[in-house]
Amino acid sequence: MLWRHRPSESHGPGRRALITGATGFVGREVRRALTARGWRTVGISRADGDIRDRGFVGATLSGEGFDLIVHLAGVLRGEERHLMSSNVDGTKALLDSVPGGFKGAIVVASSSAVYGASGADPVDEDAPIAPVTPYGRSKVAEEATALEAGARLGLRVVIARLFNLLGPGLSPQLACGAFVERIVAIEHGADPVIRVGNLSTIRDYVDVRDAAEALVDIGNLGVAGWAYNVASGRGTSTGWCLRFLLGATSASIRVEIDPAFQVTEDVPVQVGDPGRLLAATGWSPTFTVETSLTDMLAVRRMEAK
Repeated sequence: MLWRHRPSESHGPGRRALITGATGFVGREVRRALTARGWRTVGISRADGDIRDRGFVGATLSGEGFDLIVHLAGVLRGEERHLMSSNVDGTKALLDSVPGGFKGAIVVASSSAVYGASGADPVDEDAPIAPVTPYGRSKVAEEATALEAGARLGLRVVIARLFNLLGPGLSPQLACGAFVERIVAIEHGADPVIRVGNLSTIRDYVDVRDAAEALVDIGNLGVAGWAYNVASGRGTSTGWCLRFLLGATSASIRVEIDPAFQVTEDVPVQVGDPGRLLAATGWSPTFTVETSLTDMLAVRRMEAK
């Protein structure tokens, strides 16, 4: 683990934060990060109510005095209409329900999917917006909705563009999560085969624990109306991640290319420039890709005992 400078808090200990999507992969870590800094947190999730339901959202916001909102609720997969409804309509309902006089930051979690391919050089926040997936298009629309509402209502809305996340609890719907899930299953007697799609894609991986710290830092120090890349600036291939994980098991495993795992809407390379975030907050990643993958495997093995 690498050391990083922690910025001074613009909001002191004892402040209250609302986290939407609080029980999700990122939400759990954001809650831990805030609690460690002395914040009191309130979390809502799909089990509590629909983020698109203004009655539910309004009641949540009116019942507590919040100093920060970290908006993570939304969906990653599905038909474009469903993605737009969940990610865009939910964000609009949330922002339109914020009580008048709210002075804190509202951090809206977006995605590197808004950029499309980065090419040889890491993309910064001024790069063209060119999403190639329905999810990416929903995130572009969500950003626009959030910034419009922020300007209209006088809210301090800040966008966090999260690049590819790793860490314990990563969904097996995502490549590295699927690799870990399969390796542990094989260690417990499953057919020793991992079927994969394209292993040459290069992504900018950030540990979810680092991403959570970045989201809190952005809430403290981010500028209203700006977007911040939560990225490492380094690219790692999917194939390298698989080889690393295979090297961490004594099981004999065969890797097979399966056309069913090929992604039709994908980009070959996507790496982000985190310079704006570094300049604003001093944030930089503390977990290497190796550490993230090792921790993912260790936690999944413990869960499988």
